[in-house]
Amino acid sequence: MLEALKILKERNQSMLVVFTGDIHDYRNPGYYNKFLSCIHEFGLHDYVRILGMIPKGDQFQLLRGSVGLLQPSFFEGWHTGVEEARMLGKTIILSDIQVHQEQDPPNSLFFDPHIAETLAEQILTVFEADLGEHNLEKETIARQSYLHLQLGYARRFLQLADL
Repeated sequence: MLEALKILKERNQSMLVVFTGDIHDYRNPGYYNKFLSCIHEFGLHDYVRILGMIPKGDQFQLLRGSVGLLQPSFFEGWHTGVEEARMLGKTIILSDIQVHQEQDPPNSLFFDPHIAETLAEQILTVFEADLGEHNLEKETIARQSYLHLQLGYARRFLQLADL
């Protein structure tokens, strides 16, 4: 992820990526310090903000005002942030792993998580297409579509449960 931002910085592309979520990972205790070191080494202080854990309502409003969502995972499971971005009609950049392909939200772009250049291109594509202006009409259409999807899931569940 940071390698992709470094590429964009070298191309004089200015943007801001906001990171949310737990900064501590018991599986890899040194990850956060390594992440901070890379930000410093690559000179990305103006490109990155790390918010850590924030309240869900704040996270949702941050997403509403964003250009899109980036989920650069190698292994995580089904991600609710992806569903929230889908509900808001946001463009979503996803690593090309099986669970993201299964989730397959509309307005999504996939990238190989091992190739920083591919991610840099996807970020630039999204950034140039939408400069973060909140589009209420697009959000309303996406919410209606998402509600229709939820109702379909509920009906299917009731059929399976034979209720």
